[in-house]
Amino acid sequence: MDILKKSNDILENARLLSKLDVSLSLADVALKNNYCKPKINKKREISLIKSRHPVIERLLPVEENFISNDIKINVALAKFSSIGVDTMEDYLALKKILDYKS
Repeated sequence: MDILKKSNDILENARLLSKLDVSLSLADVALKNNYCKPKINKKREISLIKSRHPVIERLLPVEENFISNDIKINVALAKFSSIGVDTMEDYLALKKILDYKS
């Protein structure tokens, strides 16, 4: 019966450990794949330089290199400043990202 008295503490510890586990897992993947931390500022724009799509990049055949893209979006005006899309896969990945955000 003592465990019931501590159930809230146990659940809180489990919640904290799960956050730590996710954070460490994401950090590990970021280090292995040379991902970078986004820079946040007060501008209302999204600027992705040499952006990559982690899933598509992993699914490409070994002999085919993923082509990174630069994307600049002014969120306030909802206009695209420039989009560099070199392949249909890149276009579909970009479309999926933009459809998800809207």
